[in-house]
Amino acid sequence: MKALTLKVHEKLSHLSQEQINELCLRYEAGEANKSLIKEFEIDTYVSGLVKLLPPKITSENCVHCNKQLWVQRSKPSSYSRNPFCPECGHVNSWRCRCDNCNEAARLEQEQRTQKVSGLLKSRFGPSDNKRPLTAVNKEELIYLSAFVRAADSESSFSNISFHNSSFRLSPNKYFDQEIINLLIDASLIYMVSIPEYYSESIESESDLDTIDLFMCEYTLNIVDDRLDGKGIWHSLYYPQCGKISEEQLREVWMKIASHECLEYVICMVEDIGIKYWYTDKHLQHIREIVKNFSVSQFYCMFFSCLKTATYNQSKNHWNNRETLNKSVVSTLKQSESAISNGWNVRKYNRNRNTTRSTVSEVFFNLFLPIDQAGFHECPTTFQFKNDNEPIPKTDKQEEDNEFRSIKSIIEGFDDIPPFE
Repeated sequence: MKALTLKVHEKLSHLSQEQINELCLRYEAGEANKSLIKEFEIDTYVSGLVKLLPPKITSENCVHCNKQLWVQRSKPSSYSRNPFCPECGHVNSWRCRCDNCNEAARLEQEQRTQKVSGLLKSRFGPSDNKRPLTAVNKEELIYLSAFVRAADSESSFSNISFHNSSFRLSPNKYFDQEIINLLIDASLIYMVSIPEYYSESIESESDLDTIDLFMCEYTLNIVDDRLDGKGIWHSLYYPQCGKISEEQLREVWMKIASHECLEYVICMVEDIGIKYWYTDKHLQHIREIVKNFSVSQFYCMFFSCLKTATYNQSKNHWNNRETLNKSVVSTLKQSESAISNGWNVRKYNRNRNTTRSTVSEVFFNLFLPIDQAGFHECPTTFQFKNDNEPIPKTDKQEEDNEFRSIKSIIEGFDDIPPFE
């Protein structure tokens, strides 16, 4: 294809090529438009002169058709324009929306989608063999049942998401991640898509560690000879619990109780304006405490310790992280003192910010049917009954033991004795 030639505008047709060249040079040197229009007798308004001048041919080539780019002339005091291609209309800018750039962006997005899908399949994808429904063990069934119950109402066997769900899977986001990872590692579910805003930042498999698993979409990786997908979904939503060993029940109870305590810690510190920083040490301390105390007793002890830590922060000028860490450590020490001195630790109730999660309801209503006793009793010391005897359920706590707002820590440091 021949090179495109510069056409002279009809309003400049009365000028020779030398005059046009001189006009362009003087315009680019910054001479006033009004004087140039008058001298060269050009029929145009002041700001319209630049539109009549022939563009300059640059040394750059178009990335699409390899033709030389043109650029509109400009004065030294004005912004220079982006070069453009007279052949295909491409503008040499990241904002260009010409047909070629749009097609290139579409192909790039398609390649990125394929790449991300490959990384997802490698990391979270289905195993070679689907898990038989009959091979799902009791602990997996607990978490799987909670997983499908917490999903959106529109979710089904092959399309599980939590975008519009009003239910919480677990007490906190850290336990959410743990449950979903457990189900993925057990090949019971696999990820089918992630939010689009994550796709732009994922370049390698290690980048997948930063995504919020609760925001992704999944499908079940389970088969059964007698049931189709709808039947499998129904059997997980209404699980047949069967007999579970006491050791396994206590193990799951300990995990749920520990994360309910952690939820309370997060709620309390954020209520007084302290951003929560997660560390494994916090959860380790909490696990030691719930070996001897219930979640409701942890509420009482932590409230007292956080009140003291907050008071000492204002007195000793600690930073927020120090207050957070000291409140958790002090609760551990408080629990150890309560054991050694035989103190009767008061039990607090839940509040509106620490309502029961789906995994708690599934476990304490279906697999270990003790309802609120899961909150008010200690996971390791609770006495299980024989099969023929019903497991007792604790009464609700007295009105005067209900939760006090943590804001009272800031507003006056009211006296609330932690022990009866």
